Amino acid sequence: MMKRPFYVDHLREGMILAEAIKDPRSGALLMAAEQTITAKVIDSLKRRGIEQVSIEMSEKAMRMFELDNDVLPTIDIALANAARQSITPIRTSRGQVFVKVQDVIDNAEMIKSRILVKTPYDSDKLSYRLTDYRVKNENGTISRENLNIEQKRIIESASNKSVRVATFATVLANAYNVQAAASEKIDLNILATAALLHNYGCACSDDELRKKLYLPKLGTSYQAITEEKIKELNETYDPKFNSYYSFVLLSENEIIKSKSVLKAMILNSNENRQGTGPLKSKQLMRDSSPYIMGSLIISLCSLYDQALVENIKGKTTLENVSAVLYEIKRKQLYDDKLIDLLVENIPLYPVGTKVKLAGKTSSKYAIVIENYATLNSYHRPKVLTIPENEELDLRNEVNITIDAVVGSEVQYSKLYTEQAQKTDITRGSKLGRI
Repeated sequence: MMKRPFYVDHLREGMILAEAIKDPRSGALLMAAEQTITAKVIDSLKRRGIEQVSIEMSEKAMRMFELDNDVLPTIDIALANAARQSITPIRTSRGQVFVKVQDVIDNAEMIKSRILVKTPYDSDKLSYRLTDYRVKNENGTISRENLNIEQKRIIESASNKSVRVATFATVLANAYNVQAAASEKIDLNILATAALLHNYGCACSDDELRKKLYLPKLGTSYQAITEEKIKELNETYDPKFNSYYSFVLLSENEIIKSKSVLKAMILNSNENRQGTGPLKSKQLMRDSSPYIMGSLIISLCSLYDQALVENIKGKTTLENVSAVLYEIKRKQLYDDKLIDLLVENIPLYPVGTKVKLAGKTSSKYAIVIENYATLNSYHRPKVLTIPENEELDLRNEVNITIDAVVGSEVQYSKLYTEQAQKTDITRGSKLGRI
């Protein structure tokens, strides 16, 4: 049996107490261990101001509970759309392009809040890990109507990527903060805002706008930005330099002008510890200050997102992610602890994800039921096949691979519960209905 803390608001009738409950004021015993939770008990706990209790469950029952209740952070469709819209360049009648930075900051705050506060299962959520945020937005054309088709495509792609990267980066930075000293903790609001804005420079895909820009030389830390390079960036849009374009476009914004850390994170959001990014930045090579680590986290999550949506060297898209992480770890582009935290906190296949299998198996589809937080097992989870209900640990099945993701954990966690009930994975007899 396992025990786990539960907020009182998340308790259900039939759960079993793992530890006795005492009155927080008097210390008097209120309930002994192994007693059953009832509706009356839940009401009493709330009246007494008790927020958490410890509940006992079998390992398999715990797994099923966590499938039926969204214990992993997600962001909803409305927030994803709002964040995308907030970073879409707005064109004025005079041809100027700008962004409402306060709207971006507000959406960054909401992304942070949704990641820090884990909420009950909700079918109207999108997984932050594998969902493509290409959701139609009726109001999404207002700021793009004067751009040509190719520029629209570039901006939409960059906006989708920025929302995903901002969510990945906030999750990773939050995990980093848990083990960091007080002086090393990253401001999640600033980080999420920088991540949302780091691709704003895609507006420079607009030839007219780019030709009006004055792209100033930076200090010697950015040796790649020579006068020749500035001329080249003015003449031909280069998406590798989106963070630099973003920095230039936003540097005179009244809200951003005084926020040096935010500007630095935006500018360095594609750099690395070896100084091999587009700007050849030396600033990130040694220091571990919060803004440096924030820049590295955004940069790492940007590469991670790129690996998720690309297919390289003939590998399946998601299998390729492990290869990319191995390679950047080998080259020491980022701190090992950041890569380890990413693997631990951002699973490739969240529990409940429906996947398509390839290789020597009679099953075409399966549902992920367990992940492994090590790089060598990152893309080899344990699955339950459909409809055979056979458990396969892909770490041991070298001839079977995951070919594609069919659906998110939000869509299929209930389906897994139904599948599991047909096998020996059943609720413990003391739990009743959870």
